Amino acid sequence: MTPFRFDLAAIESITPWGGPSKPDLSWFALTLGDFWIDLGCDELFRYTSAALAMWGLTKPYADYQIAAFVRDIRTCVGPALAPVPVEIERLAADVQRLANLESAARRAADAMGTAKGSRLNYTAWRWLGERSPWMSYLVQYPRFHFVRFGDEIEIGYDNRNCLIDGVPVWTAQIGACRIPVEAFVSAVTEASTALLDAMAARIDDIERGRATPQAPIDVVWLREQHATWERELTESLEPRPPDVPWDKTLAALRALGATS
Repeated sequence: MTPFRFDLAAIESITPWGGPSKPDLSWFALTLGDFWIDLGCDELFRYTSAALAMWGLTKPYADYQIAAFVRDIRTCVGPALAPVPVEIERLAADVQRLANLESAARRAADAMGTAKGSRLNYTAWRWLGERSPWMSYLVQYPRFHFVRFGDEIEIGYDNRNCLIDGVPVWTAQIGACRIPVEAFVSAVTEASTALLDAMAARIDDIERGRATPQAPIDVVWLREQHATWERELTESLEPRPPDVPWDKTLAALRALGATS
């Protein structure tokens, strides 16, 4: 079973975009649902009981358009599949130590001055950024990354700083788990396929009157959008070279004192 899990909201429950004067429900809007990553010992995107109480929520998982979650994860797969230098492996092997080094490096970069420090910090940590899904559409989105270690992908996470008014947002605080590379690619592919299959069924339900959305929908237009997303979510998942060459990355890390 894939660790990337979701549960789509009922079509009838999805509020149209655009307001009462111009209600609109696109393919993307209709992918609204709950999303989580089941790591076995922990679940990413699961709210703490304190956060649920603060917001008056009952469902434990983050909800947003599932297409956004899947797309953002897929964006990080190419970099994650590429092997990393042994120096980066040592750096990323301990999630807590990695976080400490990153924080210390940021302070060192700040002390150098805005422009120079910012450039150096970007060069040093771009490898981690391109392996970390950026989901700013969530309040205090969970921080996690994918890094390759030999024939395995590590899913590391550190959400200790994800707080709202001092309340921890996510149950998964800090940790990591590894899965075989092939299983990781298969899981991402399975999540993409499951979403496309579920949306194809939704379009059929709308067309045949088995579901009644809160706004009129042109089914032909909906199928055109589905085809566009299908092309994106079925693109081959292949290793991709880093945005910043490894020699420059390692030099910047050394300059900031972020070495293992």
